[in-house]
Amino acid sequence: MKGNIGLLAVIAAGLLVLVVLDRLSGGDPVGGPVGSDAGQSLERVAKTNPSTLPQAVQDHPLFQPSRNAVARGIEAPLEIPLVPEPALPAPEMPTLVGVVVEPAPGGAFLVDAADGQVIYLEPGQIGSGLQLRSVSSDRATFHGADGEVTLLLPTAIELAGP
Repeated sequence: MKGNIGLLAVIAAGLLVLVVLDRLSGGDPVGGPVGSDAGQSLERVAKTNPSTLPQAVQDHPLFQPSRNAVARGIEAPLEIPLVPEPALPAPEMPTLVGVVVEPAPGGAFLVDAADGQVIYLEPGQIGSGLQLRSVSSDRATFHGADGEVTLLLPTAIELAGP
């Protein structure tokens, strides 16, 4: 604690020395009163005629004339009706065919719907457009383009089919 107070005292003394040196050097304080010549220079800027500006400034106006087209009474462009794009078929979800919960971190076995290949993912890995987040005994949670996705293991009845 004593070191912090000593450091503050040194900084305060340094600032005091800088203020005294600034005052002795005769420098104008920052933000001091505005001189009478400042008002004259503002009047001179206000009276500037565009014809007195350099040619390069005149050739490049600040605003493009087209930006004010609506304000001058020109009608806005006609709206063209948009033809809806054909809906893309939703990508098929892979099928969860197995999970590994021990040893940690575990993983999930997926069958890719596109090519039928079986892939194994550990948490954090990406496969078939899904990133594996967590695994439990009967499900796996993924993060995909549509948000969180939970895939359940198929039961023995579902596997047998009708």
